[in-house]
Amino acid sequence: MATDPIRSWECYYTEVDGKRVFSTDIAMLKHLVSDPTPDRRSVLEFLHLGTVLGERTLFEEISRAPLDSCLTATDIRPLSRFTYEPQEFDYVSELTTRLRRAVHLRSHFPGKKGILLSGGKDSRVFLSQLPDIEQTYTIGRENSREVRVARRIANQYDAAHSVLEPSDRYLSTSDEKLRYSQSIKEALHIHHAGYDDLLDVDVMYHGLLFDTLFKGYFLEWDGVEVLGSKLPSTTLVSDPNPVDSLLSTLGFFPGPSERLTQFVGATFPELDLDIDSPREFLKSSLQEELNRCWDRTDSVHNAMDLLVIRNQPVMPFRTQLADNYHEPFVAIDTRLLDWHLKTPPEHRNSETFRKALLRIDGDILHHRPPSQPHDSNKINQLERFFRRKLPFVEEFEPAWPNRKQIYDEYGLAEKLFPDNREIHSLPVRLQLRVHNTRWWLDR
Repeated sequence: MATDPIRSWECYYTEVDGKRVFSTDIAMLKHLVSDPTPDRRSVLEFLHLGTVLGERTLFEEISRAPLDSCLTATDIRPLSRFTYEPQEFDYVSELTTRLRRAVHLRSHFPGKKGILLSGGKDSRVFLSQLPDIEQTYTIGRENSREVRVARRIANQYDAAHSVLEPSDRYLSTSDEKLRYSQSIKEALHIHHAGYDDLLDVDVMYHGLLFDTLFKGYFLEWDGVEVLGSKLPSTTLVSDPNPVDSLLSTLGFFPGPSERLTQFVGATFPELDLDIDSPREFLKSSLQEELNRCWDRTDSVHNAMDLLVIRNQPVMPFRTQLADNYHEPFVAIDTRLLDWHLKTPPEHRNSETFRKALLRIDGDILHHRPPSQPHDSNKINQLERFFRRKLPFVEEFEPAWPNRKQIYDEYGLAEKLFPDNREIHSLPVRLQLRVHNTRWWLDR
C-alpha cells in the first residue's frame, strides 16, 4: 500500500479473536471468519452494477482499506498523496516525457516479454519503446478488424502475433478466475484468464487505466443532439450530473435490472433482494461515494474521475496478471499519477493522449484503430454515428468478442442455471454476476 495510492491492489482486513488480520486475498480471510454474513447492500450493488462500492465486500465481517490510506493494528489513517491540484504546464510534452520514462523504468524484467495487444492506441506505446517484446496476443476472430489491425501493428514492430479465438475459454467460470474477482468485481474483466496455458511469456505488458487516467473516459463530455443521439465533443459539460452520467457508462442495465431480483429469489434464499427501483438504489450508493470525494478534489469533473478510480471495475484483470507473470503496471507510475492530478480535466482527453503518442513515435498510428480511422476525434464520432444510423452501412465492430454469441454457442446458461430458466432471459453479464455471487456465498 505504501507505493499504491490508488488502491490498485486491495488490502482486506477483519477481526479474529480480537486481533486485526489482513491479506490481499479475501478468500484467506473468509476461511478465518466463522460463518461470514452476506452483506445485502453489497450483493445488490454487485448484481446491478458489477462492482461493490466503497470499502465493503460481500461479507459484513470483512472490509477493504480505503484509497490512499494506512492500515494499522487499531485504526485506518488517511493519507493525502492522491489529491487533485490542477496547474498550468505543457500537458502534451509532460505526458510524452513521463510516459516514455515510465515504460523504460519497467523494461528490465527478466525473461520472455509479451503484451496483450488490441487494435487501439494504448498498447502500441510498449511495442514502440521496447524492441525486446517478442510476442503479442489478441483475443478475437481471425478475420475481425480488431485482429487484423493488431496483427499489422505487431508486424510493424517485428513482434510475433497470436490470435486467441473466442470460445468458452473467454467466458470461463473456473474457480481460479472467480477467486481473482475477490467478491467485489466482475470476473468477466479478466479476458485472458481462460487462455493462460497459451500465453508463453514471463513478462506481460498491458495498457490498463490509460483510458481513465489520461483520456477522461468516465468524464461527461458535451455534444450535439442529432436524430436522438449525442455526438460527443472535446468540451466538458459545464454542469454535469455525475451520478446519471456514471450510471450510463458503468455496468448498469436499466430494463433487465428491473427483472433481475424477481428471478434470483430462489438463488439467494438467505437474502431479501427485493427493491423498488434498482436505478434509485444505485443512484443513492453512487451519490454517497461522490460525497466522499470532495476532500480530495476541486471540481465535479475530478470528483467523477476519483469516484471511478476508487471503484475501478476492471482491477481483477491486473490482479490475475500480477499473480501469474511479471506485470509492469505502467499507468500507476508515480509521475504519471502526478500528471493526472495536476492536469485540468478538460486536458485529460483523447486528443492530448494522441499528440503525446505521436511525439513518442511519429509512426505509432500508421495503422489506424478499427473504430478511429481518422486523426480527428470529431470526424471519427461522426462516422460512428452515421454507420449506426444509415441503413445498409456496417457499424464499427466492437473491440471485444460477442459475449452472447459465445454464451449461447456453448450452452452456458444451461450449465450454470439448469434449474432456473427465468434467469436465461437476462443479459449475459447479469447471468455471470449471479453465478459469481453464488460462488462466493457458497464457498
